[in-house]
Amino acid sequence: PSMVSATFDSRAQDLFVSFDFPTNQGGKLVNQRFDCSALFVGLGSLECLWVNSSTVVVKARCSPNIVIGKPITLVDGVVQIAGACPVTPTSTGSIIVSITNPQVSVEVGISGPEMIGRCSELLLDSSASRVAGTSCRRVYEWSFTSESPLEASKVQEVNAVLATSQDTVTLNDELPANNIYVFTLKLSTPFGLEGVGSFRVVKSSEALP
Repeated sequence: PSMVSATFDSRAQDLFVSFDFPTNQGGKLVNQRFDCSALFVGLGSLECLWVNSSTVVVKARCSPNIVIGKPITLVDGVVQIAGACPVTPTSTGSIIVSITNPQVSVEVGISGPEMIGRCSELLLDSSASRVAGTSCRRVYEWSFTSESPLEASKVQEVNAVLATSQDTVTLNDELPANNIYVFTLKLSTPFGLEGVGSFRVVKSSEALP
């Protein structure tokens, strides 16, 4: 048998993996809970159960190891066609994870000053961003561009701050004056749904009130 789909429910809590033929369920009983590492590569600590002979459910629990658009892989030598003798070839291979009719949404909102003086602190706040339909943790990934190129050391300084920032970003001397910056936030869930937002800031060469 071959995997034909690996589909999250609408809130990405349970992953339903279906096969094209009834299987031996990898030696497990229907509705028997077991560690997913017995069936899938890299999914140890997650719980699986067969709901029938051709569909197994993975209790994803916000795992970063199951991501929409990326593959999951069967452990070789476990799943066979139902009733087959031991010499029958077992299922192998991978399949891409998908989601149908997602009820999870990610919206990014960033607030802050559109212009700051050369001595001013920059504070960007994304706490108004919204992740609806899931209790999974948020994953923040900030980046930036500048209209005029910066020295490599300054780029490293800004990136070091952004790498540790979550819903807010605070920058001081890291940003040279007389330049325009665009900050971008990619806000995502562990299972791969994401939203992106940007904010433009002008840093003046003059001191502003």
